[in-house]
Amino acid sequence: MISLGFLCNVSRRARRSGLLGGGLLVALLAGLLDEGEARAAESMARRRSLYATPQHFALELRFSPYTPQIDEEPGLRGKPYQTTFGTMPRLLFGGELDWQALRIPHFGSIGPGLGVGYTNMSDTARLLRDGSLSGDETSLDIWSLYSVAVLRVDVLWRDAGVPFVPYVKGGLGLGLWRAGNTGGTAEAKTATGTVRGEGYTFGTHVAGGLALALDFLDPAASRSMDQTVGINNTYFYAEYYLSMLNGIGQAAPLRVGANSWSMGLAFEF
Repeated sequence: MISLGFLCNVSRRARRSGLLGGGLLVALLAGLLDEGEARAAESMARRRSLYATPQHFALELRFSPYTPQIDEEPGLRGKPYQTTFGTMPRLLFGGELDWQALRIPHFGSIGPGLGVGYTNMSDTARLLRDGSLSGDETSLDIWSLYSVAVLRVDVLWRDAGVPFVPYVKGGLGLGLWRAGNTGGTAEAKTATGTVRGEGYTFGTHVAGGLALALDFLDPAASRSMDQTVGINNTYFYAEYYLSMLNGIGQAAPLRVGANSWSMGLAFEF
C-alpha cells in the first residue's frame, strides 16, 4: 500500500511537472518569436542605415487625368470648354523635385518642392453663330506650375520596415495657357482692341497621398541601386490634389486648374 501510494504521488508530481514544463516551454517559445520579430525589424532598419547613402531629395514622375475648370467661372453663359473639347479628361504629365531640407528623427522630413505639368487638348473649332463645325482646328495648351511645402511621414518605413509613406503638400500654383488655331495663337477683336489667346492664372495647390516603397520586393537590388547610383528608395504613389487656379488678385482670369488624382513613380536620393 505504501509503495502504491508513493507511485501515485510520483505520477501526480510528474504530470504536474510536465504541465509546468510545457507551459514554460510555450511561454519561452512565444517570447523568442516576439524577440525574433522585433530583432528582424530592427536589423532591417539598422542594415538600411548602414549601407544607405546620404538622402536629401525626392523626384516624382507624375501622370494625371486633367479637365480644366474653365466652365465653372461664375456668371459664365454656357459651357464653352465642354462645347469645344468635350468631357473626356486629357492626360497631364509632369514632374516634381523636393528638397528634404529638415529630417525629423523617428517621424519624417519636411522641405520645399517645385512641380510642373503639361497638357494639351485640340478639336475642330465651331462657328459662333450656330455652333456648327468649321474647317479650322482649335487647341488649348496648359502648363501647371506650383511651389509647395512637403511633409513626408516615413517613420514606418525607416524604423519598422513597413513600406507605406503618407504625405501632404500645400502652397501656391500658377497656370500658363495658350489658345491656338491653324494660324498660331488665337486672337479675338473686341471694342478695346485685339485680345491674344494667352495668359496666366494664379492660385493655390494642395495635395495628399500615399507612397508604397518598392524596395521591400528585392532588398538586395535596392541596396545595389543605392550604392551604384545613389537612389535610396523607389516608390509607387497615388495622390489627390486640388489645383485651384482661380486667379488670386486677378480680374476675370481663365480658370485652368483642376481637382484630380495623379500616380507615378518617386525616387529619393
